[in-house]
Amino acid sequence: MIQVQKLTAEVLLAAPRRSAAIPNHNGRLALYDVSTHKFGDKTVKEVRVIDLQTRQSSDPGTNHVLMSNEHSIIAEFDGPIEYVKLKKLDDGSVVFMVTGQVGDDGLLYNQEAHQKPSTGRTFDSARIRLASLENQQPYSLWYNKLQQGASGKWELAGHLLNLVDNNHLDIPGSMLDVDDPPGTFDISHRGAVFIAQDRTILDPGEFAPCYSNLVTRTWDNGDDEQDPPKGFEFAGDAENIIMASAKFGRTVLSRLRLRDGETPHILFKQGTASAFYPLKDGQWDDLLVSSSSFVDSSLWQVVNVSDAAVIEIIPLATKAGIKYGLAQDMITEFWNFDEIRSTLLTCWWLKWNMAAWAEQGYIITCPNITGRVGYGREFARRINGEWGGRAFQDLLNLIIFLEKLPYLAQDKAVLAGASYSGYMVSWMLGHEIINKFCCAIWHDGIFNLSSFFLQTDVLYESGNFEGALYPWQRPNAFERFNPARPKLLRNWRNAPPTLVIHSEKDYRCPITEGIATYNTIKGNGVPSRFLIFPNEGHWVLDPENSLVWHNTVWDWVNKCVSGNIKRGDMNW
Repeated sequence: MIQVQKLTAEVLLAAPRRSAAIPNHNGRLALYDVSTHKFGDKTVKEVRVIDLQTRQSSDPGTNHVLMSNEHSIIAEFDGPIEYVKLKKLDDGSVVFMVTGQVGDDGLLYNQEAHQKPSTGRTFDSARIRLASLENQQPYSLWYNKLQQGASGKWELAGHLLNLVDNNHLDIPGSMLDVDDPPGTFDISHRGAVFIAQDRTILDPGEFAPCYSNLVTRTWDNGDDEQDPPKGFEFAGDAENIIMASAKFGRTVLSRLRLRDGETPHILFKQGTASAFYPLKDGQWDDLLVSSSSFVDSSLWQVVNVSDAAVIEIIPLATKAGIKYGLAQDMITEFWNFDEIRSTLLTCWWLKWNMAAWAEQGYIITCPNITGRVGYGREFARRINGEWGGRAFQDLLNLIIFLEKLPYLAQDKAVLAGASYSGYMVSWMLGHEIINKFCCAIWHDGIFNLSSFFLQTDVLYESGNFEGALYPWQRPNAFERFNPARPKLLRNWRNAPPTLVIHSEKDYRCPITEGIATYNTIKGNGVPSRFLIFPNEGHWVLDPENSLVWHNTVWDWVNKCVSGNIKRGDMNW
């Protein structure tokens, strides 16, 4: 019997967070870690082993003695390296690849060896914000082989080698702008494949795959039905890859044969896949896939690649949602405002957890509007040049549809958005549609397009605003969908009570955008509150801060919905 817990903010954030499962060589055992936060104390991390046949896992609080072959130091490197990948070759040697920064001399860079007595830094490029988070030196992939010497001990075959001698490239991609850096490069018997970012191009968000000793393909000129992959692995040889891609609100897994004219074949589409490994070493017939959904915080499944079918499910962290009183039939999906059907959607997310929001007593709608990835490149490109155009019209159409549903309290609608969706909240605050909402939540959004584009860490491609990189090149294009136009700002007096949230270390959407938003709302006499996190970035990650975030947001929403905070109430 499973005891059902109410999914409060405390329960959500203190619940054990289970990592992806990594199987051993024969697929009998799997290694994973569990992270549990104790409020007012600390976060405890444990490494555990689960028997995939008996489904028994090591209990917390017990000690384990792990025995292996003799440990020895094979090599020491002069700089920090990350994300080790290994591949055993036919001659018995092992090729390995790591990420690390490149110095001006072409060698592995060590920032600590270049410490200066002053903290002043000079820049000659537009990457100021991004360089505030990382050193200005580019990243690259470094490799070499491990081989057994005459004594039988493993040794490094020479110095660490730079895979690509090009200081204009960041490989893999941007180490700070990729969800899963290890998923953006891999090695095989025939060579290496990786996603790179050209540091001379002003849009770090646009990636193009680059291949070494393999077929070359640029996704930018590829099929509009296919989005660039989020990550990939060679499927045991150099002829096939398994790749993770955004698709219809999920992260799916597909197999692609590296032959001209081949298209990816989806083999897993249940929720959002976060990691995958061959169940048995060297055999890619079955995969151990880690994923999540709106009701499952962590789900492990064995997937057969040929049949694209789930053949086994490992015990669930949330017991298919039962632990929190959740079920799949609580979630519906609709397209083109036509048919509504039950579905399994997206992922379990601590930052904006839809199940936890629903626990507050609300019906949550999560629209995938124009510009969203996972629906083909053409759909994503439609937002270029009109940030408040088609996407805004999608929301207007959605509201019209929702107004026809008899079970919704139309006078208690709440608007919430972060990042670009925060921009959309700003845009809606200046339009008549905002009168339909009793509450607004604005998180790390955008207030003024012109100032935002000159401050953000991502300098967007020229296609966004009629080929312009800067506001003065196409002022009308920038102003057309700028929420900060004076004519629109006057309309903010009609805004519902609004909670503004921003973090001082947010370099994507600088905090000045949040300050301007709050002062505009306050200046228009609208009930408002400003929540600031001095030590957070674009997302609130610290569990203690996240608890404050949830409690503040839900308290504000509940007071607005109940009528305790209302429009025009200056003494709230």
